[in-house]
Amino acid sequence: MLARLIPRVRDIRRFGSAALDLTWTALGRYDAYFERSVKQWDVAAGALICQRAGLRVLELPVHEDLPWGILVARPGLAEPLLELVAGP
Repeated sequence: MLARLIPRVRDIRRFGSAALDLTWTALGRYDAYFERSVKQWDVAAGALICQRAGLRVLELPVHEDLPWGILVARPGLAEPLLELVAGP
């Protein structure tokens, strides 16, 4: 997945807190956020903040050996990014 993504993005960052990453996405510091293996209770408040900011909040469904996840981005970016990161 990263091999498909890296040529199309400027940078990939991760600071270790899903809540902080989601809040920074809502503020516009990040263009998008996605993560798998995250628990729903770790992203619930941040996802709500992102929705209220007008961002799309999409699920990354379980896929073969990939666990559930979340993707957040502005409309117009969310769906193309989902195509890149949804599966292997």
